[in-house]
Amino acid sequence: MLSTLTGAQVVHVPYKTQVPAAVGTSTGEVDFSFVAITTARPLIAANKLRILAVSGARRSSSYPDVPTVAEAGVPGYDYVANTFFFAPAKTPAAIVQKMSEAVGEVARSRGYKDFTQSIGMDAEFMGHAQWAAVIPAERQRWLQVVRASGAKAE
Repeated sequence: MLSTLTGAQVVHVPYKTQVPAAVGTSTGEVDFSFVAITTARPLIAANKLRILAVSGARRSSSYPDVPTVAEAGVPGYDYVANTFFFAPAKTPAAIVQKMSEAVGEVARSRGYKDFTQSIGMDAEFMGHAQWAAVIPAERQRWLQVVRASGAKAE
């Protein structure tokens, strides 16, 4: 997405997980990386990584002085990693709804909010119905990014 929006020539360096990507950035093996704040925090605390920008549309509550990528000069950039809770495809709608409500109750609890904030995350819950409405637009957005990148499935 960064390359698509800026026209910059970026070489993708594949790492198995975010931890080696963050370490690779801290050692100069790569020039920059996008990793979760929960992964980067120890390296930030050790002054081995510097946050340049936050990838989402809003600034981080843990790092309010750090601009978003859009604020830093790439208008339209907005990427937030999502974690999904899955059930088998044939799960009855009533059970899916009940599970979504239960997960939402936990996600909105003070304990969960305190925990996520303590590790640098700004967690936001979206229920099953909300995601069902968002997914088509997200699919189109990423389809455009993939097409523009020229990436091919191997």
